[in-house]
Amino acid sequence: MNKRLLPALGLLGSLAFFGCAEKETESPMGPGGGILTTVDDPCGEVTSVRLLAGQTIDVGTVTVENDGEELCVTYQTSGDWLLYETHLDIRLGLGDVPQTKSGNPKVGKFAHSHDLSGVTFDEYCFSLADLGYTSGMDLVVAAHGVVERVVDGQSVQEETAWGEGANFPGNNWAMYLGHTVQECNEDPPFEEGDFTTHTQGEWGGDCVDPDDASCYLLEHWFDCLGDGETATLVIGCLDLETGGETITFNTPESLIDYLPIFGSSQALVQSYYDPQLIEDEEGSFWQGGEGGELVGQIVALQLNIAFDSCDPDFGVSETSFGDLLVCAADSPFFGWTIEEVLAEANSTLGGCSSLYTFEELTAALAAINETFVPGEPVGSYVCIDDNGGGNE
Repeated sequence: MNKRLLPALGLLGSLAFFGCAEKETESPMGPGGGILTTVDDPCGEVTSVRLLAGQTIDVGTVTVENDGEELCVTYQTSGDWLLYETHLDIRLGLGDVPQTKSGNPKVGKFAHSHDLSGVTFDEYCFSLADLGYTSGMDLVVAAHGVVERVVDGQSVQEETAWGEGANFPGNNWAMYLGHTVQECNEDPPFEEGDFTTHTQGEWGGDCVDPDDASCYLLEHWFDCLGDGETATLVIGCLDLETGGETITFNTPESLIDYLPIFGSSQALVQSYYDPQLIEDEEGSFWQGGEGGELVGQIVALQLNIAFDSCDPDFGVSETSFGDLLVCAADSPFFGWTIEEVLAEANSTLGGCSSLYTFEELTAALAAINETFVPGEPVGSYVCIDDNGGGNE
């Protein structure tokens, strides 16, 4: 919201409640010298009620709205009616609004007031952060005014006015209205097409439609994962000191047949090349199946990273998919790049060193692989690194 300077309106009394001051604002002048301003881009629902004079006369509106930074209350008159005074009090509970013992509002004690010279528009804006107001909070807004009906330059009627709402508990007709601080959904950090991810189930699905992930894999395997004639995908780890095991896929068909793979995970007990489906008297199982779901998630993520790097149409963002950060605060990999999480997963699967569990790594890779699935809402597990972050 733009910051605007209010004209010299003779602010009465303290401008602070809950320890903060009314924010000054500036805006073009409206008819009768009023300030024509509104929240530039209000969040959620705007509260707008009639400004009632003399209990029943509709003389304009009172509007309460907020964006992500400010809360604004606006008086707007209509017809021949002009504003000469406004008094405003905003609280979290009705009992906090200044009142007499009998429950009538004490307008002179309201936290905010303007003396005006006959205008059609008046506005108060406050910082939500200074007030400590957050989305979902229910506010009580007591919006009082003194209005006059002016015809041919002459005042022909003067009335007290209130923003329409429920009555105060006293014996006069004073009113208050309510407003719930609206939640603001910031612009998403990603646009459609910036990145693409496919799950292990999609990579291992039947190739029926050209848009299927498995069809894409068959078409781009050799160009993106090899030299155009031969290509391999290797997962797991090799460590010259501690050993380590791997699974190697030499053809896209072997990988498609292998996926998806689920079940609990443990480190590989040996290395495999184009793992086969083994059948014996106890049933059938895939070689490398001891790696469980983590195997499938690693394969899917390595493919997502590889094709993002190779094919500009796979993801149009200039940022590399592997350089995105894990931004889920409850993840043990918060602040890590995707490449770093993948490396940790490969180390764990291959039996090299790791401080993280199979369950933690499987959950993290699954969340990453589901972030940019075409046709699905973009997830919030990852974000763009604006500060050169990573797990250092």
